[in-house]
Amino acid sequence: MYRKDTSTFVTLPAPTVEEAADDQLDPTTPEATVIVPPYAGMALQDRVDMFWDGSDPAGSTTDWFPVTSAFLDKPIPFTVDNEFILANDGGTVSVTYTVKRDGNVIHTSAARVLRIGDQPGGELVAPSVDYVEDGMLEPGDVPKPEGTNVRIPPYVSMAARDRVAFTWRAASGTPSFGNYIDLPASWVGEEVVFPVPFAEIEPYIGSDVEVTYTVTPADGELRSSESLNFKVGWLFESPVELDLTVHGYALGPKPPPTSPDFVEFERVAMWGTAPYTYHSDDETVATVDDEGVVTCMGNGECQIIAIDATNARRAYPFKVSGILQIVFLSPSADWAGMKRVCDAAGVQPITLDQVRRFWQRYYPETGPVATYQGWLSYSFWTAEQIGAGTAWAYDLNGPDAQGNATGRHEDDYLQVIGIYLG
Repeated sequence: MYRKDTSTFVTLPAPTVEEAADDQLDPTTPEATVIVPPYAGMALQDRVDMFWDGSDPAGSTTDWFPVTSAFLDKPIPFTVDNEFILANDGGTVSVTYTVKRDGNVIHTSAARVLRIGDQPGGELVAPSVDYVEDGMLEPGDVPKPEGTNVRIPPYVSMAARDRVAFTWRAASGTPSFGNYIDLPASWVGEEVVFPVPFAEIEPYIGSDVEVTYTVTPADGELRSSESLNFKVGWLFESPVELDLTVHGYALGPKPPPTSPDFVEFERVAMWGTAPYTYHSDDETVATVDDEGVVTCMGNGECQIIAIDATNARRAYPFKVSGILQIVFLSPSADWAGMKRVCDAAGVQPITLDQVRRFWQRYYPETGPVATYQGWLSYSFWTAEQIGAGTAWAYDLNGPDAQGNATGRHEDDYLQVIGIYLG
């Protein structure tokens, strides 16, 4: 890769390309001949550098020539091989030259911008955005707070005072933002770069994005470019909070063999180098499988950690609330004792509806629910009294959601479970 010195003002006319007609070049052209015209003050041993800057980096090259007596005050030809033409098919090439004397650049030319082949939608090709790969902008790869850059390649008829404006919008059309510049003469033939701070990218996380630009000459009509379309991925480190209150999800110490979709969350690592391994730093709150699918196991907070093939690691905070966590408190207590045990443990007595939902979450997949949890096979108190010294009890080993509930005398001794809301 070469670096072109553009520190001087434009003082020389643009080169010509013999094979180009109306600044358009057939990509199958075997080679292109760049002609640098003689310039005022041309001297022996001047060094002339030619720059062929393609819209595709693989289509860029450079060459140089020392002025000899055979070329003094004569045009200087440079040959560009087909590989540097074909690589820019559908794009553009900016051709310039500089003159060095005693190691210093004394002249810089204007640019000749060529269209290479057919360009869909006209002569303004799509912009590019740094860090977009395979249609995806991974936020974790973007420096913070610097962000990325929108890059607009040189275009045909580029001229000083052109207004170049870009727009970055969600595929839905909103939100959107952009910026513009009125080109100074020194930018003609150069890539136009607009910085995009990370703060501007954040609102688009998880969204499909379209980036376009327009060019409005000082004395001409507006032209629009093709669009660059990509998706902004999720920032892996973004915190996640799941509130399951609305689902009335009751969970015992031993989870059911299969979990409903609403207790799962998937975030796949897309940074670094695959493959990835995942783990949770507190599996009483959440577990995570080999595919990055997280399953809620209880109320609380934990970190979900991903490690890539180079041992680089990233993590995101994961918080769960709203689970009705069932806890076993006593194998034997009367109804009043059940209330005391729950108060002492800081949990709520379980209602008839809650214990029925708990049973339905497990049965029939697990068989008898109390046995599956490792509890005894007789009934549990609920918080609801019936009257005349009786209250509802529930048999978690029973086979029927309604029939499992029976009225028991409050002096009977049954098992006690409670609900911790977190």
